[in-house]
Order: sequence, then C-alpha cells, then structure tokens
Amino acid sequence: MASMDVHEHLRRAGNSGSASDWISATSSIVASIVGLVTLLTVYVAAMQILSRRQLYRLGVSTKSLGPWKSRVVTPSLLRMQTQISTPTVSLRKLVKNDWQPKITFPVGFNNKSTKADSDPEILAEASWVNFLQALGLTPECTEFYEMQSESELVNGIVPMRWKGRDLVGICSMLGFQSHEAKPSAKTPMPLPMLWSGPLGWLQFRASSEGCVVEYRRRAAFQNQLSVERHNYYIDLKPRPLCLKSRLWQSINGLYLPDDRLLYIGSSDPVTEKLRDRRENTQHSMDERCEEVMASDMSNEKMMRVMWGKKADRPKAASPGAIEKGPSQLPQSEFLPEFLRELSSAMVLKSEQSNHFQVLRRCPGLLSIIVEGELVGIRGLDLSRCHELNRTYVDPEEVTQEFEHSLGRFRMKIDLLDLLKKAVLLLQPDGFYFTPTKHLCSDVNEIWQHVTDHSDKLPFIFPLDQLKGSEEGKRWGENGIHLFHAIDLCNQFQHIKMESRVMFTIEDMVIISKASNSLRGIVTESGTDIIWAMIVSPDLFSFLVERFAIMDVQDVLKATVEYKGEVLDCTALNTIPTNTGNPGMKFPVPLMSNGTFSGAQVLAAFVDVFLTYFWIDKCWISDVAVYDATIPQSVTMC
Repeated sequence: MASMDVHEHLRRAGNSGSASDWISATSSIVASIVGLVTLLTVYVAAMQILSRRQLYRLGVSTKSLGPWKSRVVTPSLLRMQTQISTPTVSLRKLVKNDWQPKITFPVGFNNKSTKADSDPEILAEASWVNFLQALGLTPECTEFYEMQSESELVNGIVPMRWKGRDLVGICSMLGFQSHEAKPSAKTPMPLPMLWSGPLGWLQFRASSEGCVVEYRRRAAFQNQLSVERHNYYIDLKPRPLCLKSRLWQSINGLYLPDDRLLYIGSSDPVTEKLRDRRENTQHSMDERCEEVMASDMSNEKMMRVMWGKKADRPKAASPGAIEKGPSQLPQSEFLPEFLRELSSAMVLKSEQSNHFQVLRRCPGLLSIIVEGELVGIRGLDLSRCHELNRTYVDPEEVTQEFEHSLGRFRMKIDLLDLLKKAVLLLQPDGFYFTPTKHLCSDVNEIWQHVTDHSDKLPFIFPLDQLKGSEEGKRWGENGIHLFHAIDLCNQFQHIKMESRVMFTIEDMVIISKASNSLRGIVTESGTDIIWAMIVSPDLFSFLVERFAIMDVQDVLKATVEYKGEVLDCTALNTIPTNTGNPGMKFPVPLMSNGTFSGAQVLAAFVDVFLTYFWIDKCWISDVAVYDATIPQSVTMC
C-alpha cells in the first residue's frame, strides 16, 4: 500500500514538472517574440529618426542654405539642440530704411569642394536663398530683414515666410507676369499659379502648409552686347536703382523729385457721365439723317453732323463708345446704306487717330480706386502725390486752355512742368524697365517720335571716320565717353533692325553706366536740352537729319542757345537741308535761358536714344492685381 502511494506521488510529480516546463517554454517564446517585436520597433524608430535627422541635416546644410546657414542655424549652449530661424522681408521696412536694390541674376554661391569636376558656383536648395540673392539681399544686410523662429522644414527645406502683399509688391517691381488672360482683383488667386519674369519663375501651389511658392531661375545665357563695351564700362558706376520709383511704376505712376509721386489715371467716369448727359440733349439720329439728306455736304462735314467731330458730337460716337468697338454704336434701322458704310469708315478712322488726351488735376482720385490702397501697402506717402485724370477728345476739341503738349497729352503749363520732372527722372537704372500696361502705353506715347526714327535709321550716329575708340580722344576730354556711348547706340540699333535677342541684366547695367556717363557731360544744368528733344518732335527730327551728315568736329564746335522760349539751332545748319524750319529755331517750353555746347547736345541726343532702347526692352508687369487676392501668408521653400 505504501509502495503504491510512492508511485502515485512520483507520477503526479512528473506531470507537474511537465506542465511547469511547458509554461516556462511558452513564456520564453512569448518573451522572445515580444523582445523581437520591440527590437524591430526600436530599429524602425531609430531608422526613422536617423532618416529624419539626415534630412534635417541636409535641410540646414550649406548646400541648402548657402551663405544664410550661419544666420538660420544657431546651436544651443550645450549643443544638445539646434535652433532654426528664417528671415522675413517687408516692403515697409525696405522703404523706411531707404533700400537701394541691386538686382542681379542669381549665380549661386562658392562651392568649396576640391573635386575637379565640381561647379565653381552652385545654387542653394532653398529657392528663397537664390531669390534673395537676385534682390541683392545678403545676410550682412541686417537692417533690411528680421529673423523669426521656425518650427519645422517644408519639403526638407527651411522655409521663408512672406506676407502675400509684400511678395506681390516686390514681384511687380521685378517685372513678373501672370499667365492668366485676364487677372482678377476680385476673386481669390487660383492655384496652381505660375508667374514669369526676367529673373525666372515663381510656382505657387496649395499644400498642407497653405500656399507654397518655389522660385526657379532662368538658364544663364550670354551677354548680347559686345565684349569691348562690357570691358570699357566695367569700372564705371551705374545709376543706382530707386526703390520708390520702381514701386510706383508697378502701380501705374511716375516718380518726382523730393519723393513726390505723379499718378495719371484713366478717364474719369464722373466727367464722362456729365458729358453723356449733355450729349443726350442733342438732336436725335432721325433729325441728323434728315439734315444730311436735305443738304449737299462733303463726307467730312457729313461725318461731323452724324457722329460728331466737335464738342457737341452725339453719344454714339463719343470716344468711350469708339473704344468699345463698332458693335457698341447704335444703328438706326432706316439709316441709308451709304451712311452705314460711312459709319464703319468713320469708326475705323477714329480708332486709328487714338484721340488726344487732356490731363486735369483730380485730387482724391487714388482714394476711390484700387491703386490707392497699393500706395499705402508699399509704404509710399499718398499725401505727396499729384493725381491726374485724362479725357479723350478729338483734335478739334482741344482748347487753348490746354495748349501745351507732350506726345498725345494736352495740358496746362503747371502739369507740363510736373511731367517734365518725371520724364527726366525716367532713366536706365541697371535693370529692365518694368511698368504696368497703362504706364508703358503712356511712356511709349511720349517717346513715339524717337521710335519713328529708330524704326528707319541704319545707325544712330556715323562713326565711319573713326577707326578705333582711341580716336575718340581727339574729340576732347569727354570724347572717349561719347564715342563708346554712340557705338553702344549703334549696336542696339543694328540688333533691333537685324535680329531678335533677349538682353541680360549685365547688358542693362551697361546702358545705365553709359547713360550715367553722358549725364555727366550734359551736367545737371544742361538736362533741359534732353527735355527739349523729348517735348519737341520737330527739334528731334532736325537733329536726326543734321547728325546723319555732319562731321563730329563740326558738331562739337557748334553751340545752341535758348532764349525767350525758343531754342536756336542755327549753328548746326552747316549744310542745307530739306527741313521745313529754315530758321532752325524751335519753340520749347520750360527751359532756362542759356547756351549749350555741341558736346552737350550730342550727349543729350545719344542719352535720349539709350533711354528709348531701355524703354523698348521693358517687361510689362500685371501681378500687382493679385494684391488683394493672394493668400495672406505664403511659404517660400
């Protein structure tokens, strides 16, 4: 009995040991699996951390940030954590600190790599670094930007935050253009969006970070002006860029001395309504038809009676209706066929005539239009602005009250004086002329007589008698500058007539340097002679004809005198010409009495052409219209 108890006890003990072993083994297996999963989790997490750390290190590396790394990345005291900050730029701060832009084509930064196949210049991965380089803003320009903390990277890049309106203002100043047929100032800016300009492209898109923009520069290309011209002007200084002038041009205005502004608006709708009310009181179309049918009139008089060439013209042929096209002209159902044909001819003729534009002061104009808000946003002073509006009239309607002219503008003498000051400040400044569409049209109107001659001339001034630039020294102390400027003008004229090219920023700088050197010959007191050539197409035509046949020495020996609002150019009449002004005396307003040397006259003549070539190569900007529709904050990465 005792033996059986022993065996039973052993059997039970064996079964108990087997269960413990099974439990122990199972626990070990589970622990191993948990450990393996934990190890895999830790490994994956570590790899992710290392990957993010590597991406982070690339984002804050010199390759990504270029010269801005020292400003963006700041190690903590114990080097346990790195603090990131990013620059912010505002137009108000730039204007307040009187920033003078030095716009250049972004070429990247020095690559310190010693590899033989490495590029000497490389672009930063962060596009805002290249964009700021194009603006001439470096980390050392601490007075023009502020640094703010940044919590994370965007697309592996330390981002730069812009206020949408500041970016619009700067891009409009740089000549960027949208690709929308009709940009709207009333609906939100559609995304994605592409802007292009002489410096490259801005690509806007929507993302989880909001509106993200990337800057991409254009491919580098060669200068179009000769190496000799670039070598000669390399040590001369260009005319400095004026930030306020460029900002004002981007919203359809012109800059005046003493930080004053000049705005020429479109036709005043209030004035047009008052004129329409007056015109509605005139005879009906039926009455005019009866008058025409009952009288023996010439075609010109018939058109005047039917559709108006005087101040009492009917509403149908008002300039506002003509600008909208023939479809806006009402047709009487019983109008004779020959009068309908005459109507079409009259509309076509009116469209081609372009009408004169009478300028009047209109205080408060900017307060009721969108450009008025842009003035304040750009940090400009609206109280220092002269506001004008225009009225389109037929030539016969211009009264003696508005006898003074500039292009197709007609105005009083006080407004002509304002335009004179603005025109003389419109000078090549080392970057492309970047006006709005309307400002470009106005400037082209003023320089139209220069365009007419440039479209026909084989060269601006003959240099056949000179074999090289050294020969220019015989012209006198300023002869060498004159020679190179004339040769530069001839190059531009040859390119215009023979080929189509895109000039580089370096070419634009050469124009600025040449113009600046010529202004040194003309001197500040002699800029009136430049004004005379702009305001008087007859004088400019005379000079074009004279300089095409005169010897350089004869030009330099001559003097031109201004007295009693008449410029006497008799000294230049060394050879008979076909000009219709045998006295060689030209009425020119707003000049001071004095005598101009032949060198000053020639330098002014060449400077007018250089300014024309600069204007002719303009980039018309339309992105200012997005000021109210662009997202409030834009991330540039």
